[in-house]
Amino acid sequence: MKQLWSVTRFEFLTYAKNKTFLGVTLFLMVLALLAPAVPVIIDMIGNVTAERTIAIVDNTGWFTPETVGDFISPRATFFTDTNAAVAAVESGEHNYAIVLNEYGFTLHVTTMGMGVANLQGQATHLINHHRRLESLAVLGVDADQVAEIFAFHPMATVVTIGDDYADADAFFENIIYAYVMIVVLMLGLQMGGAHLLTSVVREKSTKTMELLVTSCAPSKMLNGKVIGVGAALLSQILVMMVSIFISMRVTAAIAGDTEDIFTVAISPAILGFVVLFFLLGFIAYAYFFAALASTASRQEDAMSMGQIPQLLLAAGAIAAFATMTNPGAVWVGPLSHVPFFAPFVMFVRITMDAAPAWEIAVSVAAQIVTIGIVSWMAAKIYRMGTLMYGAKPTFKNILQAFK
Repeated sequence: MKQLWSVTRFEFLTYAKNKTFLGVTLFLMVLALLAPAVPVIIDMIGNVTAERTIAIVDNTGWFTPETVGDFISPRATFFTDTNAAVAAVESGEHNYAIVLNEYGFTLHVTTMGMGVANLQGQATHLINHHRRLESLAVLGVDADQVAEIFAFHPMATVVTIGDDYADADAFFENIIYAYVMIVVLMLGLQMGGAHLLTSVVREKSTKTMELLVTSCAPSKMLNGKVIGVGAALLSQILVMMVSIFISMRVTAAIAGDTEDIFTVAISPAILGFVVLFFLLGFIAYAYFFAALASTASRQEDAMSMGQIPQLLLAAGAIAAFATMTNPGAVWVGPLSHVPFFAPFVMFVRITMDAAPAWEIAVSVAAQIVTIGIVSWMAAKIYRMGTLMYGAKPTFKNILQAFK
């Protein structure tokens, strides 16, 4: 136990003192402190960007500045000449120019972007609205009835069917946790995996491992590396969570609204699952990384080996984002129980209230069993790798290590 603690402590301090790790931790902490405050800061100092404006040429004579302002968000200035309106956009006086005609419109822009697509929709809605008013007037509908018709807005209610645990409202509050989990797990595995790869290969190439194996069992060395690096990454997550909590409280106090979005209730269960699935995912991948690294004697070989778990990692993240789009897809349920994918997919299902308790329990159990198998296999491969210097282990050597 003393040997395991010594290796764990050494790996934790070595990784935690790494400049890259410290830099990323500082960046995440600053980001966590500033992100919740951005909307309040914008609200306090006004719009941080210049106001968008639009030059409008109305060839129909249907619209007034007030009518246009009800549908189009950029501040409108009316022109009588199309060329003058376009010239105003070219000179930078206005961001857009739009020419309204009886059956449509022409939009003049200098660059494409999402704002252009939004403006197209707004202009379409403007003309459609006028056309509907004309049609209703022809049918003899009076102004009061028209106002009543257009004032109607349907009430939308989302109801999930057949599951007591499902909560439609919770989706909008918890979906952010899914994004955070994917980013944190991806970042942690990439950083931790790269460290394990380089650490193991460096020890082999410098012959340090020869000295270490004489005083410490290979299995304890491997476990110590995984636990030490995992503890450092977990501390990084905790720093980010504490920073977010502090920022939310301080921002709410500055804004003077304790019920503000920044004080939204954070489910303890979700936070618990963040830590649980991060640890399950990291430990499984970490043993995989370390085992592969022990079969290489050069950094180039280690990086090549590391592409295997990296591909699994990327596939898991892609599957998680796809799950957000359609959590009820046929493939989502089975994939959320497959090791190496479950930390991503099952956690997304949990945040979207799409996984019953028994499925969560099965997924966690499957990941724990997988960790036990992978750690046993990794220890065997790691022990075999420590005894081979200069020679690249063959598939036959790896199979013999399990005997």
